[in-house]
Amino acid sequence: NVNAVTPYVMLSPEDRLFSVLPLHHTYESTIGFLYPMAMGASIAVCQGLKHLVPDIQATKPTAIIAVPLLLEALHKKINQTIDKSGKTSMVNTMIRLTNGLRNVGIDVKRKVFKDIYASLGGRLRILVSAAAPIDMKVGKWFEDIGLLFLQGYGLTGTAPIDALTPDFDTSVG
Repeated sequence: NVNAVTPYVMLSPEDRLFSVLPLHHTYESTIGFLYPMAMGASIAVCQGLKHLVPDIQATKPTAIIAVPLLLEALHKKINQTIDKSGKTSMVNTMIRLTNGLRNVGIDVKRKVFKDIYASLGGRLRILVSAAAPIDMKVGKWFEDIGLLFLQGYGLTGTAPIDALTPDFDTSVG
């Protein structure tokens, strides 16, 4: 399973995965532990859900593998912060503008959304949602701010990864 994932999601020794799910789950054990180790990447382990945001900020991960509920909660928290700052309209406008620029080969999302990235440790580039369906609007929003949003599916009885969105051809849903 580890070898089969390699062509679809590229990790390097500079990457750090943020481990949220328990390691006794086959998906987390394979993709959150064995795969990064095989690629020479490091792993940061969350101290618990109440420490999620501080742990992300402290460990500066490049990838997070999580269940949809956690990613939806993270999305909600980020957007509540944006709402409180009064910048919702500006963020939505910048999403439309940066999507248009990206369509013509200009990607400035990391610069434009640098404050959001800073709240996620500053280095995050990949989010993987697995174990259940996710609200497509949430996945699309993460893509809209410039994160690579992947979805995985597996069956414990067969293999933890039966299907995975490749990082070179993403499609939410």
